[in-house]
Amino acid sequence: MDLTEVEDMITLEDIKKTPLTQKKLLLKTKNSYDSMKTYNPKHVAVSVEAAKYLLKQGVSTLGFDYQSFERDGANILHSLFLKESVTLIDNLRLKDAQAKDYQLICLP
Repeated sequence: MDLTEVEDMITLEDIKKTPLTQKKLLLKTKNSYDSMKTYNPKHVAVSVEAAKYLLKQGVSTLGFDYQSFERDGANILHSLFLKESVTLIDNLRLKDAQAKDYQLICLP
């Protein structure tokens, strides 16, 4: 899901702009253009409302292009997702990825 227009926090409104057609979802944001040489405390993050909506939609795997879906060391979203057995993938580099269907293969 291309969310590169989001400047701060991914909101419910941002998520609802694109129909969810898959249960495995990769969130591409401006974070994919960050070199990540140092932690950016203002990285694009996911709101609790957006996370709850994704859970209600039955998302089973969620990939994100930063070290965390949240800021300031919070673990609210991680707890929400893991309680529902959602597989989380952090630190994706998606700047060259186009918004389309892919086959996702993820190894530990």
